[in-house]
Amino acid sequence: LEFASVDALRRLVEHLNRERIKVQELMGSLSFALRSFSNINQILELIPLVASRIADADGAALVLFERDGAIKISRMFCSQGGDCLQVKQALQEAVQTVAAQMVHFASNPEENHRYTDSIQADNHPRPSSIELAPRGKDPGEQFEQLLDEQVGINLGEDVQLFGTSLLSRNVARGRLYVFSHRPDYIWNAERQKLIRLVADQMAVAIENDDLNSELRYRARIAHEIAIGSEIQQRLQPQRCPTIQGLDIAARSQSASPVGGDYYDFISVPEPAVKSSEARGDRPIKHWGIAIGDVMGKGVPAGLLMMETRGVLRAEVLHDREPAQILQHLNQVTYSDMENSRRFVSLFYSEYCPKTRQLRFSNAAHNPCLWWQAATGEVEVLDTEGMLIGVESNSRYQQRSIQLQPGDVVLYYTDGVTEAVNPQGDRFEEEGLVTALQTIAARCPNAQQILEQLFEQVRQFRQGLEGVQFRDDMTMVILKVMAPCA
Repeated sequence: LEFASVDALRRLVEHLNRERIKVQELMGSLSFALRSFSNINQILELIPLVASRIADADGAALVLFERDGAIKISRMFCSQGGDCLQVKQALQEAVQTVAAQMVHFASNPEENHRYTDSIQADNHPRPSSIELAPRGKDPGEQFEQLLDEQVGINLGEDVQLFGTSLLSRNVARGRLYVFSHRPDYIWNAERQKLIRLVADQMAVAIENDDLNSELRYRARIAHEIAIGSEIQQRLQPQRCPTIQGLDIAARSQSASPVGGDYYDFISVPEPAVKSSEARGDRPIKHWGIAIGDVMGKGVPAGLLMMETRGVLRAEVLHDREPAQILQHLNQVTYSDMENSRRFVSLFYSEYCPKTRQLRFSNAAHNPCLWWQAATGEVEVLDTEGMLIGVESNSRYQQRSIQLQPGDVVLYYTDGVTEAVNPQGDRFEEEGLVTALQTIAARCPNAQQILEQLFEQVRQFRQGLEGVQFRDDMTMVILKVMAPCA
């Protein structure tokens, strides 16, 4: 008898040792999978198998909660073929039932509490279940509770069931169910602990997959933004054109990869004398010079800026008056602006090299500044007109001025005048006028004037060099040259 007891104890120790080794190997395999597998589907396949083996159960199932509110049986493992089909059918019916209930409760929230109270009070047969979802007030807990109750009802009292949550950032992302048909099967504390550990590992895998998906999404968006920025930069003038009698300089500094500022130079040829005469063969009648700003920043503003550019160029080539061009531009783009809830400010002008006359019309953009060399005074060039996209039938006014040798015309966007210093003061139009009066009088060419104006803004912001500009900044300088002798 003594030998029999020692032999039984030895077999028990060997059995426990084998179980310990099995658990270690299974958890080691799961850890390796979490480190090595980049595909979440591979881990999903492994979890039910590991969970059922580690608890010496008949099978396991993963039910995942999708971000759109849907629930589905993601993966399932069962060691007994016939029973597996029965369990799978019961789980599918439970998932379908709860999904339908959640849709109904979403539109009838007052019925949710009545249903959960009634299902707790009834006498439906249930499996021997431990740690099913708690009965709480939180909607997520109620969601899990409904599922657990329905799974229990469908499986029946002959199934020994254990269910636990897959928690990611304290949000339930699914349920791990492990079950056994053996009447003597007991969900002891050790088995429960192991299943919770497997569920936690699965939750980590889900969280990692979410993070990787987010990183891939951000990388794709960054790539697309970079492409958009490159396209936008290519659409901006690569260099200032050579216009008879003018010295020109321009620069646009974006606050984001895709900006909303826009400037352009558009040549308008003389009318064709012969129908076969190509546009490029005709002399230039005048130049369209435009500057604009789309409300907002980023990709939406950049897209509207590119649309504005295309429509404006088409309108300019019809050789209409500046006010008519803005009116037609507004009519064509109005619906798009209205739908996007964004608007465009635009100053459009036409310079005639022969006469040195500048005609212009303004759609609520920052008015241009005209420094007159003869007097040293600065005149504000403005006309009445609404933003592009505010009203479909907006009308615009226009004016013309006669430029003289030495005169300077400054086009700019509000990023210049709204630059802020460390005290919170803005540069404002007055600061720009003062800077232009001083700089235009001493700088002999347009590029120097442009550089000095940007330097004035930089000095105004001294102390905020490491802080990015709040808005895009664009300036275009026209300096009228004296005629050659």
